[in-house]
Parts: sequence; C-alpha cells; structure tokens
Amino acid sequence: MSERDDDLLLEPPDEQVASVRDIVFNDVIAAHRAADIYNRERSLAGWWVGGIGCGIGVLATLALVVVVVTNQPQVRFTEIDDASGQIHESFGAKDAPAHFSDRVVNHYVAEYVGLREQFVWQTDSNTDRRVKLMSSPAQQAAYNDQKTKDDPASKYGVNGYALVSHFYPLIPREKGKDNSFEYEVPFVKSELLANTNQIKTTHMTARLVFSFHPEIPMASDQDRLDNEAGLYVISYTSSQD
Repeated sequence: MSERDDDLLLEPPDEQVASVRDIVFNDVIAAHRAADIYNRERSLAGWWVGGIGCGIGVLATLALVVVVVTNQPQVRFTEIDDASGQIHESFGAKDAPAHFSDRVVNHYVAEYVGLREQFVWQTDSNTDRRVKLMSSPAQQAAYNDQKTKDDPASKYGVNGYALVSHFYPLIPREKGKDNSFEYEVPFVKSELLANTNQIKTTHMTARLVFSFHPEIPMASDQDRLDNEAGLYVISYTSSQD
C-alpha cells in the first residue's frame, strides 16, 4: 500500500465523537418525527375546517332554497266598486259568489224572473237561449214544457207581449249548506194579448232555488257575457197572488 493510499484512511472516531454523532442523529430523527406529527395534525385540522365550511355552505344553500320556495311573491289584484267607491281585493271566479252583495244577488235573480216570465215575439229566441243558459237541465225541460202548454206565440201574437213591469222587494228565505239560495220574488206581470189593445196586470210571486257557479266554462264568449255570474237555477215556480 502506498503512502498516498494511507492518507485516504481516516482514523476511527474516538468515543466522544461517536457519542455526539448519535445525539445529533437522534435529534434529527426526533425533529423529523415531530415535523411529521405536526403536518398530520395540521392536515387533520384543515380537513375539519374544510368540512365545517362545506357544511355551513350546504346549510346556507338549503336555507336560501327554503326561503325562495316558501316566500314566493303573491300577486294580488284590487278593484273598485262603482256603486260604493270602495276598494277591495278582487276574487277568482270560484270564490266570487261568497262575496256577492245582496244588491248583486237581487239583480241576477230579478233578471232571471224577468226573462222567465217574458214573451216578445221578436226577441223570443234570445230569451229562450238565456233562460236555458241560467237553468239546470231539469229546469230547461220544465221551461220547454210550460211554453208548449201556454203556447205564448198564439196567446200574444206578433204585436202582443208579456213582461215584468214592476218588482217588489225580494225576500230571501234560506241559504243551503251547498251555498244554494231560496228566494221569493213578488212582481207585477203586464200582458198585452193578441188582437187586443188593453194591458192586463197581475200580481204574482216567483219562488226559486239557485246557486252561482261562474267558474263553469261557457260555450262561447257571448254566453259568458249573458250569464257572467254563473247563475244556476235549480227550481222555479210562479203563481198569481
């Protein structure tokens, strides 16, 4: 072995150097272990914080959805009563009859009685259509039977007529659980018979049971205009006082 090779050989460390090296090595290992533990704890804390944040975000989103769904804006319409000037919330067709005033009910009842007792040759086809538009199928049949029996075309002719010339105050009798009404309607009927020139007046009373169904579809816009309140007469009789 040459002298140069001898220079490359290190003398074995003494015991003190070995001890210091072991201490430093153990400290480095401990530092790495502590760093690993810190990193794991920090990572775990990050997951906890992230999870809590995601949970809060999800809850906030759910709360927003609930608020949006349960607090939809409601469109409300108002109307002005031409007769009284009062402003109130307008109602849908189905709910409207519950808010009809006595004046409104009396108007449609009187209109029906006037049409039912009327005969004018020139307008009879329209009268017939409107009466049936406001009547139940049973009352439509009864109306046809009464016209066949009375034969008003022969009774009044082209120049004669029958009509209600005066109404006395209408008398409400009862309201049914099905929202039907029963009314008595005192009136004066004026008649001009065929081939005469003298008007005959008769005091009479009509008794009818009816309800309102404006939500029922009509066959045409004209039908809706002719029965806008949806009057539906279930029973009708009239007699001389």
